[in-house]
Amino acid sequence: MVENGPNNLVLKLLGEIRDDVSTIKDDMHSLLVRMTSLEENIDEINRCMDRLEERTDRIEKQLGLIET
Repeated sequence: MVENGPNNLVLKLLGEIRDDVSTIKDDMHSLLVRMTSLEENIDEINRCMDRLEERTDRIEKQLGLIET
């Protein structure tokens, strides 16, 4: 026989909360993976920009456009 009293309601609500927390944990893990990927991509873009800046500086020096 299923009890319909306060204990059963509390257990039902706790089960729902557990399910919600589990969903939130999964979503947070997914966001963490995506954020890590974005950070890695930004780092790569920054390295490319640094190399471009170095190349531009060398070209400007060779052309005499800036003082050494």
